[in-house]
Amino acid sequence: MMHCTMEDLGALQAGEASVWARRHITTCAACRAELEGLYQRIAQLKALPALRPPRDRWPAIRAQIRTQRSRRRGKGRVRMRCRPSASSDQ
Repeated sequence: MMHCTMEDLGALQAGEASVWARRHITTCAACRAELEGLYQRIAQLKALPALRPPRDRWPAIRAQIRTQRSRRRGKGRVRMRCRPSASSDQ
């Protein structure tokens, strides 16, 4: 027996399904369960809060990058001072 594809289930949910899919869903418990699961997932997604990013995050990101760069510059760097040796004065 052939079952509904995700395209069929999506079309059923949207009210645009083929005649075959509409008939099949009335007789197939597995496809009805899958369609019900689809409805539940859609409802869960719609229930999620709408997240909006802050308007301008660039200043905070730039500051963080600069902080990390300055920390890297300070680590592992050996600073040597060169002094003229006594032999070079002769």
